[in-house]
Parts: sequence; C-alpha cells; structure tokens
Amino acid sequence: MQEDRILILSKTAGTHVDGDAWLIEFNAGLAEAGLPLSTLHRFADEAWPPCIDGNACGIVVFPSEDATPESALAEATREVMKQADGQDLPIVVLSDHQPRAVSAGIVGLTVLPSNTSVRTTSAVMRGMISSWEMIHGLRMQNEVNGRLIESVTEEIDLMDEELQSAMLVQKALLPRTLPSSHGMSMAAFWRPSSYVSGDFYQARMLDENRMGVFLADAAGHGVASALMTMIMAKSFEPRSEDGRIRTPGEVMRSLNDALCQMERSRSRFATGLYMTIDCRDGSLSYSTAGHPPPMILGSDRITAMNIENGGPGLGIFEDSEFETMHGRLEPGQSLLVYSDGFEQAFPIPDVPDEALHLPNNAYLRVFKSLSELGDPGAMIERLETAIDARRGSLRQKDDLTLLCLHHAEASAQIEVA
Repeated sequence: MQEDRILILSKTAGTHVDGDAWLIEFNAGLAEAGLPLSTLHRFADEAWPPCIDGNACGIVVFPSEDATPESALAEATREVMKQADGQDLPIVVLSDHQPRAVSAGIVGLTVLPSNTSVRTTSAVMRGMISSWEMIHGLRMQNEVNGRLIESVTEEIDLMDEELQSAMLVQKALLPRTLPSSHGMSMAAFWRPSSYVSGDFYQARMLDENRMGVFLADAAGHGVASALMTMIMAKSFEPRSEDGRIRTPGEVMRSLNDALCQMERSRSRFATGLYMTIDCRDGSLSYSTAGHPPPMILGSDRITAMNIENGGPGLGIFEDSEFETMHGRLEPGQSLLVYSDGFEQAFPIPDVPDEALHLPNNAYLRVFKSLSELGDPGAMIERLETAIDARRGSLRQKDDLTLLCLHHAEASAQIEVA
C-alpha cells in the first residue's frame, strides 16, 4: 500500500515539526519570508487523508517512493489535491514520474524532481504563494463575470424574443396585398434598420376607381419610433364617419391631432405623405407633412412633385393646417414615395468610414435607373439588389421604405370587321 505524504501550509500550523529535518528547513524558509508554516501529514496518521480547510495556503505532495508509473498517487492523495485545486491553492509535487502520472488531472501545478533541495522547493512555493492571491482574485472575478454574462445573456435573449414579437406585430399592420386597378399597379420595399421600424405605410382601394396611399417616417428609429407607427396605424382613416372619402389634407390633420395628444417626455414627431389616385386617368390629390417630395419617373427624366404648400411634421403643432395639392401621373410614368433614409443609403465612392452615412443625392441616380423597367415588382427587385450591393450595407443607419406606383399605358385596341 502506498504511503504518500502531504505537506499542508496553513495559517493555523504550529511550530512542532516532529523532528523531520526536511520540514524544519522548509518551514525556516517560509518563516524568513513571513509565510504560514506547514504541517506534514503521513499515511500512518490517524487523520489520513488530511482535509483542506479555509486556512490552507498551499500543499507539497511526496508520492510514495515505491509507487509505479501506472499508480503514482494513491486515490486519497488525488482527492486531497483536488480539494486544494478547488480552492486555487498552489500545489507542488516532488516526484520523478512523468508530470501526467502525478498531476491528478490538475492543470497548473508544479512537478519537481524528488531530489530537489529544500531551499529550491521553498523558493518555488514562496513564488507560487506570492502570486496565488492575485490568481485567486482573478479567478473569483472571472466567476463573477461569468455569472454576470450569463445573466446579461438571458436578458438579451428575452429582449430578442420580445423584439421579434414586436416585429411580427408591426408587420401585421402593413398591407398583405397591394391594390391595383385600371392599369395602376404598385409594389413596396420596407426594411427596418433593426428589429422594428419607424416607417409605416398603407395602401388600399377607396372605391372601385380611387386608391389611397400613405407613408410616414417617425423621427429616429427603433422601439420608440415603432410605437409611433402603431399610433398612426390606429389613427389612419381615409373615410369620415358618414362614409365620405376624406381629402388628403383632412387625413393628415387627423393624424396630426392623434400624435399631438401623445404624452411624451421628449419631442417626437413624424413626417408623412398621403395621396389619393384616380386609377382611370392618373390624377393625384396629395398632402405632405415635412416629407421628401414624391418622384415621377418618365422615360428620360425624374421630376420631384411640388410640395411647396406642404405642412409641418406630424405631432409638432396642434393647429397645423395641411393643404391638399394636385398633380397627375401620366400613362407610362411611375411614382416613387419614399422615406428619407434613402439620403444615406448609397454612400459616395471613396469616402472615409466616418463619412459613410452622410446624406447625399446618389439615391436619385438609382431611382432614375428604375424608369426603364416599367413594372413595380421589377423596380423593387432592382432597388433591393442595389441596396444590398452598396458599401456599408450591413450597417444600415436608418429605416428604408419605398412605394412604387406605375401607370401602364393603354393597350392599343384592334377592331375586327
């Protein structure tokens, strides 16, 4: 049976060393350095194996001299070493076996030859003890950090789940299908900068000939802006109580009143545009609230619609007036209604990273390139491709929304006699 010995440095160790010369010299080295003394525990002791308590400061292990490489440590010795390792105590093993045979699966202990001098062993232990408090403190802090990270991760997962749900709710507020009538068709592009968007749109047939189209952009982006879109979704009503189709100016005034009634700790507003379109002849009635002007795409030019009589942003002034303006979308032309995020969507080539998202007019060239397609779905597809291919596409700074309407030219009719 193996007779391992274990030396335990302890704050409560006495001065009695039982006549062991090695231990006397070892403790003398510890005493010179002002370190706790040690007590030697042998296999023959009544209290074998010893227990590592809170006063222990380190251990030195002497495996039995007649131990084989296959069982260089007794099982009880391994358990004591694991107790010490569990408390991050310094461990020195004096043995001529390979380190793997006497490590007990512990990483970070020190294995010295069995004939290492007492002075050297003492010096090694003193060095390990001097760094033990720092290492122990770092490990304890690491454990605390691990628990904090776990807690934060749980909160992030919960927040992610809630934002995913919010995204689904917001998507449910958008039209599932887009209207078309008398050769007037449309498609939409909607891309939040994060989970939820401050952009909101609606499109529906008001009667068999007229279409209503609304787009709003709440200031900023994220959750606060998304909450504003929900208020606008609830308040958007293109018909009066008696069923009459309201003018664009009336619709915008109603939305402004709803947003002005919000209780908010800081300024929150939205820009917006609402228009009605007579699909038979392309005549437009529209009203704006601080929103970018819609663009009409012809075969050879892009033209901004007149918004000179537009009103201020929604939710700023309670008594704001919103004029109803008029225009026309000719056969063969397309109409683009969009949020201001496109002013940052296409960075100018060779600009430094810090200027990547500065507003510019590069989006107008992209809009102009859509005119040759003549199909709203194809236009949106090309626009999406251009956005995905741009520099910085993975760091989208603002929500992007664009509604594309196309007034198809009437097909020539052939009379058959």
